Amino acid sequence: MHILFFTRSVSQFRPYRSIIRALSARGHTVRAVFDPRYERRSSFDSVRRFQEGTPGFSYTFGCRRGGAWKKIIFAARELRSYRRYLLAPRQAAFYRERWVNFLPLPLRTFVRAFPRASTALIKSRWFNAALLLVEKITPSLGGIVDMIRNEKPDVVVVGYRNLPSRALDLEYLKAAKALHIPSVIPVLGWDTLTTKGLIQIVPDRMLVWNEDQVAELAEHHDIAGSCVRVVGAYQFDFWLARTTPSLNRAEFCARWNLRPEDPLLLYFGFSYSGKDRRLRDGHGPSVVEGLRRALDASGDARLARAQILVRPHPMHTDAFRNMNVRDATVMLMENTLMSAPEDVELLYDTVYHSLCAAAINTTAIIDAVIQDKPGIILNWDEYKTVQGGTHFKQFMATGAVLISHSSEEFSKLVRSLVDGNDLSGADRRAFFNNFIRPRGATRSAGEVAADEIETLVHSYEKKK
Repeated sequence: MHILFFTRSVSQFRPYRSIIRALSARGHTVRAVFDPRYERRSSFDSVRRFQEGTPGFSYTFGCRRGGAWKKIIFAARELRSYRRYLLAPRQAAFYRERWVNFLPLPLRTFVRAFPRASTALIKSRWFNAALLLVEKITPSLGGIVDMIRNEKPDVVVVGYRNLPSRALDLEYLKAAKALHIPSVIPVLGWDTLTTKGLIQIVPDRMLVWNEDQVAELAEHHDIAGSCVRVVGAYQFDFWLARTTPSLNRAEFCARWNLRPEDPLLLYFGFSYSGKDRRLRDGHGPSVVEGLRRALDASGDARLARAQILVRPHPMHTDAFRNMNVRDATVMLMENTLMSAPEDVELLYDTVYHSLCAAAINTTAIIDAVIQDKPGIILNWDEYKTVQGGTHFKQFMATGAVLISHSSEEFSKLVRSLVDGNDLSGADRRAFFNNFIRPRGATRSAGEVAADEIETLVHSYEKKK
């Protein structure tokens, strides 16, 4: 079996490695296709290393849409995605407003100048019908159609994100449909279905992590039924293949000039691109300063001696480079795609040796939960704006993480953990079984996804 696997960039390739390895181990060939815009922007060293260790794997670069249809179809797709945010009753305003920035300037100006009129217009059924008609009459991109014909794949897999809608994700789905080749979307992340673009062309198979995402598909994308399969969170398979850190505690502390006898608290930074200055700074030094003050004001000498390990979002390290907070160590000083083995080892070791992990809004907190480390969400007033997404509300409601509503409550939760009281342990393990590995705790989600891809191809072969 030959698989054509489109994924936008190196950073979005990593979550799918488990699936590709599983397919390769079964003797299938996989050809990855990347967006050509990223050929010069990113280093592909990690992809080349992956190729060396994965039989039957190769990669290339695709092409982009141009010509007369470009502006029309891109605008129509952006509007359909924006319409989805308007129709989702539980969606946070933050994500809806973010999508306005992706609209072409004339549309963006209209939406902001006439919010009520534009909302009523875009939400209307006839407006959606017009957008669907634009998609229907827009031809598939010839270069991608030719590529797929030449590759002769048995299935086209699309690492769908559609953020913004001018990305190539839809072009590969559209071409596969035109050529009557089965298509698959394995969901990229925990928030892909609630905070990214609308899935505007339905594939033959949707591979989701868990039952929560089944519900999100129905609510946000109107996709349900026999095309949806629950396979688990393949993005985290690499964590579960590890059992020990690369450095023991003494070695780790020596490397980073830490005191091994005192607690290590991990803070995960997050990604924010909005206009709120408090939030832009919130993933930088100010939140670390707030944590330091809370620990020092606790009246507990153990907390006053606690050391804070600061883990910025891997693509947003700038804010932390000049940070000067007592007993706070920045673990990542340069932006990284998290594709090199040493980057992964550092993250694993940092989580492993920490007492707990604190965060505002980031997928990285799940990395801590997977390692069975207590997590604390900083649900402080200044950060609630970015915690309104459906995915994050559901996560907080599971009990898998502790919720701190103030700096004083944060220090109380840390004191409880230092005392050995793990208040979320049972819920963390339930979250793991339901959210990360719903098809079995010991079975790789990548293997389950490979099963579903094979089954789809075999069913198509029987129909021929």
